[in-house]
Order: sequence, then C-alpha cells, then structure tokens
Amino acid sequence: ASAAFTDVAAVAHHLQPDADSVPLRITTLRSLSYCWLLPRLPRFTQAYPHIRIELHTGSGLDRYDDNGPEVGIRYGLGQWPGLRAQHLMDDYLFPVASPALAGVETLVDPARIADLPLLTDLSPQGWRDWFRHAGVRPPSPLPPMHTFADSTDAMRAAVYGMGAVLARTHIAQPYLQRYEVVRLPGPALKARYAYHVVHAEGQPPSPAARLFIDWLLEQAQDERTPIPALPDSLLGRPATHA
Repeated sequence: ASAAFTDVAAVAHHLQPDADSVPLRITTLRSLSYCWLLPRLPRFTQAYPHIRIELHTGSGLDRYDDNGPEVGIRYGLGQWPGLRAQHLMDDYLFPVASPALAGVETLVDPARIADLPLLTDLSPQGWRDWFRHAGVRPPSPLPPMHTFADSTDAMRAAVYGMGAVLARTHIAQPYLQRYEVVRLPGPALKARYAYHVVHAEGQPPSPAARLFIDWLLEQAQDERTPIPALPDSLLGRPATHA
C-alpha cells in the first residue's frame, strides 16, 4: 500500500502546474462543451499558453465564490441571482435524423416527420412548438416518444438511428458537418432560451477571465465548428514530405 501511495505522490508531483501558469475555472453544459467549446478551446490555449484551463460541466448552477468557477456559459433567459450575465449567442431548433433512418431519404413534407420515431429531451420547447411554427397540425396526442434528460444523449440516439430529434444549432453543427445526421424539411424555430456568459455579480473578472470572456464573444460570431486535423494516412491519400 505504501508503494502505491509513493507512486501516486510521484505522479502528482509531475502534474503540478508551472509556477507562472494562471488557473481559470470554467463551467458550462456538457452538450455545449462537447459540441461547441472543446473544438474551439485549443485556439484559446495556443493564444494564451500561460492560462491553465479547469473545465467543469453540469446542468446545475455552481457557487461562484473563491472555490467555484470564475466564468460560466449558461442556457436560459439571462437572469440568475448573484450572477452578471452577458448574451453570448441565440439558438434555433430544427429537426434532424440519421440519413440511415427508414423514411428519411424520401421525406419532403414536414408533416410526415410525425410518422418517424420521435426523440425528445427536457428542453422547454419541443415537437409541438416546432410543428405549430411549421404550420403543421401534428397528431393529437403526439405519439409516445423516447425521452432523454440530456440533449447530448438525444443527439447521439439520433445518430444511431433511434429517431428524429429537435436539434439546437450549436449542438447539431458538428454532427451535420460529419454527416452523422441530416436536416429534415421545415423551418428553424428561434429558441426562447439563449447562451450567456456569467460571472459573479459585484466582482470584476480576473485578467484571465476577462481574456476568456472577450474570446468567447469573438468565437460566437463564427458559426463554423473546427474539424480535427487528420493524418494523411487516415484521409486515404499519400503523405507529403517537404
């Protein structure tokens, strides 16, 4: 047992941050972290190598005190007690499904989406809102749906062909770019909620937090999600040499 603790201590020693590094604690939703923030985060760490990111994800509101996060990205109306919120980006809802889902390839009428298996999460707006926005009278009542507590799980279920889901713009983008899902016919519905950058009210952000907030606002202007670079061998073409 003592040898094991010695090994752990040795590993911990090597993991100690540089004395000049500045920690920055961030919190956001798992879905936004996976689909929007993480693909962009290398740009920030390359631009500011002295800032060490500590990222936490979850749907609950954290305590923004000395031991909590400095900056958060939250989804809502922009009003949270004790927090100062700055609008980051709006969101839109539209239906997507796996291109392999039966019936998707020939689907041209938004009214026929109700014939597909439908997936839903716990978002405040759902299929009934979208059908109404599309000018479609859906079945009443709507057919039973598969329900997921997290929008990431709902999207992954759609990728694997479980059904059609109402996707959010910033969550769906990487899946659409990889052709894991396709957009179904019909309009996009503006979400009642939006993404906001938050920090403790009455306490100015640290210099590192201010840099990160300004960077987030800049990134929100670019709708394109970065795609990881692959080696030439994985792209099916011969490697090039200088």
